Amino acid sequence: MSIYNWFLRVIKMAYSKKKRFVAGAVCPKCSMMDKVVVYTEDEKDWRECVSCGFKDEMRFQNHSAELDTRVNVTEEKLVEQTQVLQFSPGDQKH
Repeated sequence: MSIYNWFLRVIKMAYSKKKRFVAGAVCPKCSMMDKVVVYTEDEKDWRECVSCGFKDEMRFQNHSAELDTRVNVTEEKLVEQTQVLQFSPGDQKH
């Protein structure tokens, strides 16, 4: 997923009719940078290029499960995934 798509997903407009430029955004049609605005119209989120007129609806998908990271893993799950390995001295290779 590109940074642009991630950013658009994160900034879900709260039904603001005011058009706002997205810094660093690149138009998928004309490839011009800093020409894309986002806004809400009829309770739908839109992105539009002010340079070439490209316009499409932004559809945000909710992810059902959060990915496990070291920050959100519970202690129980961490202990559950931990294994103790013992090596005998004869198993080592020089």
